[in-house]
This record gives sequence, structure tokens and C-alpha cells, in this order.
Amino acid sequence: KKCPTTGISFLWIEDLEMLVLDSAGVQRPVSQCDGAVQSIQDARATESFMFEMISRIADYMIFVVNDFTWFEQEYVSMLHRKYEQMLRHTELIVVHNLRDTYEAEEAKDLFDQQIKKCYKGGSSPLDELTYVAVMQEGVPPVNHVALCKEM
Repeated sequence: KKCPTTGISFLWIEDLEMLVLDSAGVQRPVSQCDGAVQSIQDARATESFMFEMISRIADYMIFVVNDFTWFEQEYVSMLHRKYEQMLRHTELIVVHNLRDTYEAEEAKDLFDQQIKKCYKGGSSPLDELTYVAVMQEGVPPVNHVALCKEM
């Protein structure tokens, strides 16, 4: 990655009166030089604080993933439950960054395996790499969008 985010970065878009917040990704490696247990506990506490703060202030949450593993699924479910408990209608959008996928057919197959076969919902008639996952009746859906080299 050319320019990873460390901590939190902000960008104010005056024309839209919108504040864009970017945070470091989750489960980043930690230094093992100065005490592995403390480093991991610090990272876990920092991620927990960031998760709590961002989920409370955001009107739209864009969660970018490279590979949608069970850990990312769990994180998205946790965000979704948090919004449900807070009675907030925060748009949750999961962007699947298939940056190493060059062929459109391969991207569609990956998206089918990682999203469409794992969630109830429906695809957009406009694009095969978008999906609206309906978590449960009466609760806002989770929107999934995939990006690859050719699409």
C-alpha cells in the first residue's frame, strides 16, 4: 500500500458540507519488540475505541475489505447490530476491493462465492457486482459493491 492511513484522517468537502473520515484498517500487525502482549492489547483497545467512535458519528459507513473472510463478516454484522440497537438508520456499504482480480468473470465468481451465496437479498439489475443483503425484516440492509481491474 502506497500511503496507509495511520490513526484517523479527515477531509472536509465544503460544497457538500460533508466530513469524510478515514481510519486505519483492522488487525494491522503490531511490533513484537516491546512486549507482544501489551502491543496486542493496545491495538485491540485502540480498534475498539475507533469502532465505537466512528459508528456513533457516521451517517454512512463504508467498510473496505480485500477478502471477505469470516472475520470481516463478523465485523460487518457487529456494525449492523450496533446500528440496530442504537435505532440509527446508518447506511452500511461494504466495498470488496478485488484489486488483484483482472477478469470480469473471475470477479463475478468471487462475488457470488463471498456474498451472493452467503446472504439473502438481491442483485442490482444494473450491475452484477452489487448486492443488497437483507439481514432481517424491518432492519436496514447491507449494501455490497465489488471493484476489480476491468469493471
